[in-house]
Amino acid sequence: NRRQAQGHATAAAAAKGKTTLTVPGREQPGDMTSSYLEFWLPAGARGATLKVAGPGGTAEAVPLAVDVPQALEGDGQVIAQASLDTREGGAQRIFIALAPTDAGQSGRRPAPSGVWQVSVSATLPGGGRIDAHVLRDGAPEQLGRDGQFLGQHICTPLLGTALHINAFNFPVWGMLEKLAPTWLAGMPAIVKPATATCQITEACVRIMLESGLVPDGALQLIA
Repeated sequence: NRRQAQGHATAAAAAKGKTTLTVPGREQPGDMTSSYLEFWLPAGARGATLKVAGPGGTAEAVPLAVDVPQALEGDGQVIAQASLDTREGGAQRIFIALAPTDAGQSGRRPAPSGVWQVSVSATLPGGGRIDAHVLRDGAPEQLGRDGQFLGQHICTPLLGTALHINAFNFPVWGMLEKLAPTWLAGMPAIVKPATATCQITEACVRIMLESGLVPDGALQLIA
């Protein structure tokens, strides 16, 4: 739909029967990293199924069960991994990892590049919606000299708290490099510095909190 270009798509509950949300995504050739998707179902949703079809292919809907990982196959190979879990308030999250289009030296068959179709269906309570979030953010970044180690930025709403346990020899820098991605992800942080240099960390945290730039509850220190 119109919001899909922003990395989000949604479908309102059908008047009766199952509601289906289909999200197309383009898999680039020569990509050694997985593509990730999240689908969110409201509390009370029943009978969730997932269908993943590669370019020009067809697929059968696979039923999903809470906390039971599911491998999806297409053309005789695993093309995606999926899991369903229950989150705060009873909402259900379906997390999907699509297979890379370049298997590198793993010996596995690469997934085909092109446009994929990912569909989630479920019976929703009245007023419920299915929401989908595309999690990739930019192209993969090469981390090693030979291209065997790659990094992939992803965008995803995270729930809970990030716990940072830091080394004695990085009482400030080690904390700050972890706080940046934590806050960018919208999560509060609990910092546990090493005992030997915790006073330096405490002084830094005090300066940050007194500045008024850190929102209430975004940073806590255990020393």
